[in-house]
Amino acid sequence: MRIVITTLIWQRPEITKIWCEAVLRICEAFTDLHINVVVAGSEGASSRRLIESYFPNSNTYLETPNSPLSDKANLRLQECRKYKPDYVLFLGSDDIMNNKTFAFILDKMKRGHDEIAPMDLYIYDSISKRMIYSEGYTNHRKGERLAIGRVVKSSILDRMNWKMFQSGKDKGLDGGSRNVLTRFVQNPYYYYLKENDLMIVDVKSRIGLSKFMIRSNHKEIAPVKIEEIEEHKLIKKL
Repeated sequence: MRIVITTLIWQRPEITKIWCEAVLRICEAFTDLHINVVVAGSEGASSRRLIESYFPNSNTYLETPNSPLSDKANLRLQECRKYKPDYVLFLGSDDIMNNKTFAFILDKMKRGHDEIAPMDLYIYDSISKRMIYSEGYTNHRKGERLAIGRVVKSSILDRMNWKMFQSGKDKGLDGGSRNVLTRFVQNPYYYYLKENDLMIVDVKSRIGLSKFMIRSNHKEIAPVKIEEIEEHKLIKKL
């Protein structure tokens, strides 16, 4: 199976390094797969050197303006297309996925699902060193899947001509792409991380599209409970 793991980066090199370590760990653990990594950055030689220091072979770094962000996202997707993958895994540059979660979604890929996405999430604040569990949307959007860690089948992307985001946008990319996908996806698989003992961690810092805060659908996790998970061993470097 051919899989592309892709992200967009902007500043926060310390978090980008942790993202690279987590993805590299997946690549090294699943050697029976053909995995490529496609990253779009906007800081010239410094971001290129960072990515290529982790992924020097058979992977792509793209230099492109950071705004409009949707154009950056679509350009990256067109590059993913060149590898002719069976699936594309979308991770934010601050989203850390462990091997167990990747193995779980890999099983769903093998079953042929059009889209695979979580309904809940773990969030870690690199400033306060606090970690929370988010049960997902609880407002008028209750029941909607999250964009973090989303996997999309190439046949679905083909129907969109590999353009999942509306041009000229800097905000609302997750919701916009979700609406586009809903028109094409017929065989999805949406799951809860907590119910399946899985982990995807969104790492917050001073820079980012959204800030760390405790909401009504969040539950703080005591540090002692996360000491042994792979993500914490990575993010506690911050």
